[in-house]
Amino acid sequence: MSKYLVFDMDGTIVDFYGVTDWQKAIDINQDATPYAIAKPIYNMFQLNAIIKAFRKMGYKIIVSSWLSKVNTASEFQQEIINAKLAWLKEHSFFYDEVYFLPYGTDKASAISHLSGLKILIDDNDEVLQSWHGPTIDAKYNIIESLVGVLGGHVRENA
Repeated sequence: MSKYLVFDMDGTIVDFYGVTDWQKAIDINQDATPYAIAKPIYNMFQLNAIIKAFRKMGYKIIVSSWLSKVNTASEFQQEIINAKLAWLKEHSFFYDEVYFLPYGTDKASAISHLSGLKILIDDNDEVLQSWHGPTIDAKYNIIESLVGVLGGHVRENA
């Protein structure tokens, strides 16, 4: 059986919301800089070590992240994609597949072509509730939660 860890970025592994005036930059100025300068929420060495352990257990790593909330030109959306890809590379976050989705897209539907166990790590309550399978709520410490999953403890959505 195929197994996947599906990571959101903003507010999950990237402290995007901690960037000063991020909303003004994105929504008004159409400036993708906040995506590029945001700091990691966690120690990336530690997170990557945990991901490596999952990979040894046969998991594939997926990044599934929304683009700007504001309906903007495709050129700006591409700038956001480029900034997010650069962030992942800069912080050595290894992934097998990446999906950058229009804001509000159902993340479960976006990867419905993949069969198997899919564990979502996200900070958005609506996304977590609409997921079909195990989730990790990124409003809490995902390092501890992932270690728990490695130990066999998975929270299943009702």
